[in-house]
Amino acid sequence: MVVSVHNSFQAKDYRVFRASLFAGLSMTGIVPVIHGWAVNYDIAAVHSALSLDVLMGLIYLVSQDAPASAASVLPQ
Repeated sequence: MVVSVHNSFQAKDYRVFRASLFAGLSMTGIVPVIHGWAVNYDIAAVHSALSLDVLMGLIYLVSQDAPASAASVLPQ
């Protein structure tokens, strides 16, 4: 929370740190998803939910780079 709110972490020097922190926190959802899949493997809806969770995770990881890419392309 401090990293996202405190002004000193908003500098460009911390961009990679903030992105890594976001990716790391997003990936903590992997363990509960795998556990749910392993426990309820025989239920077809769980397979659909797993594919949607994987898609959501990929969108999170890809979208974290979008603001940095847009900032480098847009005129200042």
